[in-house]
Amino acid sequence: MKKGILEGELRGEAKSLIFLLEKKFGSLTENQSILIKQLDEKQLLACMERLFYCQSIDDVLNNNA
Repeated sequence: MKKGILEGELRGEAKSLIFLLEKKFGSLTENQSILIKQLDEKQLLACMERLFYCQSIDDVLNNNA
């Protein structure tokens, strides 16, 4: 049960990051969306933090490659 809840939380965080990136930069590529959905919680939170000062989607995501 806990695993399902954690997976749901991760999906929600990924969905929120995608939403915020699209609001700031415009549409994401399919590959960018897939990458975001594969990130763990620590990586998602780091991306959300970088969103404030990065100038492109790639800058936000590149530290997780």
